[in-house]
Amino acid sequence: MRSEKKSIFSWCLFDFANSAYTTIIITIAYAVIFPQLIAGPDKPGGNTFNYGNTIWGYALALSYLLTALLGPLLGAAGDKKNIRKKILFFSTTLCIAATFLLYFVKPGNILAGIIFIVLSNLGFSLTENFISSFLPDIAPREKIGRISGYAWALGYFGGLASIFIVYAVTGLDYRIENFNTLRYIGPVTALFFLVFSLPTFIYVKEKKNNQSSQQNESIFRAGFTRLIDTYRSISLHKELFKFLFAFFFISAGLTIVITFTAIYGKQVINLQGSSLVLFFVLLQITAALGSFIFGFIEDRIGAKKTINITLVLWIISITSIYFINEISKFFGITPISLFFISGGIAGICLGATQSSARALIAILSPPDKTGEFYGFWGLSGKLASLFSLVIFSSMIYFLGLKQSILLCVVFFAAAFIVMMYVKVEKGSPVKKMET
Repeated sequence: MRSEKKSIFSWCLFDFANSAYTTIIITIAYAVIFPQLIAGPDKPGGNTFNYGNTIWGYALALSYLLTALLGPLLGAAGDKKNIRKKILFFSTTLCIAATFLLYFVKPGNILAGIIFIVLSNLGFSLTENFISSFLPDIAPREKIGRISGYAWALGYFGGLASIFIVYAVTGLDYRIENFNTLRYIGPVTALFFLVFSLPTFIYVKEKKNNQSSQQNESIFRAGFTRLIDTYRSISLHKELFKFLFAFFFISAGLTIVITFTAIYGKQVINLQGSSLVLFFVLLQITAALGSFIFGFIEDRIGAKKTINITLVLWIISITSIYFINEISKFFGITPISLFFISGGIAGICLGATQSSARALIAILSPPDKTGEFYGFWGLSGKLASLFSLVIFSSMIYFLGLKQSILLCVVFFAAAFIVMMYVKVEKGSPVKKMET
């Protein structure tokens, strides 16, 4: 394997590795364990978990606030001091260590659970910024869309593999009697991330810029001065910041979907045990296919049009889930069957939307500011996650989970409107055929 192909594969493999965290901890397993077993029901012996759901949302919101504050600063410092790979290593280690420590969180240890979730998700979120910043380094410009798609597709297969492994170890039986087995979810997920992230640090090389800071300059000072320089030249990057505004609404909707899908499936649709696992297997497979197929579509029609297509599909999918009883009755199918169909559509969009957004940042970023601009990407996404989780979690407390889901439709519709004003060709450092 030639060195450039080895570098591309190793970069893609990081998505395979870190997807175990977001799949198992944030989406399918700990998202159920924390509100139901750690925080417990709203009333002793009850079957509603609005308090736990709300605390879960606020904990993740805090982690996204920290990411929003640190992401651009560390990204700018990484560019200026040529230490993006070192920061990626540190954030990966933070995520792995805090995830492993979830083993020690027992029912009732709400504060400990919050601390380890905040730290692990902070580490994971920073890795997203920094691994993405290597995309322009390893991918030819004309193949950025498909390579981003390859990685995101591989990531969903990583999520699928982690589901099978965790299911084999724990059974994903969310009963308090099975808690001592469920505790192994943290260590198993951490080990998965550790093993499959190693090739990235061995084979992916960091391209050095020629404007690095003095070695004795602190990371935060280097990052701050770099951000000031970018702020002064913000008029040169208007299209990128327009897209980041659209991405704010995209991320707001995606955060709710990723964070509350398992909770919604179990508490509203009443998916149980193996049915919930099967749903997430379907979600991972369709997301992988969406990432792979739309990667090629994106290279043909452009990232902007690809994102807009997925936003329309998102609106259809979420609306059908909200009106699931009425629609399933009209077509003569069960609500669970319709939930699986809508989930399949959402899965296709999930991979395609995120992959295309990551590629579009690469297209709009100057070559010497990829770490910094992916930091802004992370800032937009994490502020959106913070914003959406606070609002959504509060809505759950007052309106319930089912009524609150329509907030996603509002976010995706807003993103579609803003995307109409993004002119990719005008904003790209290298002109690209897209209107």
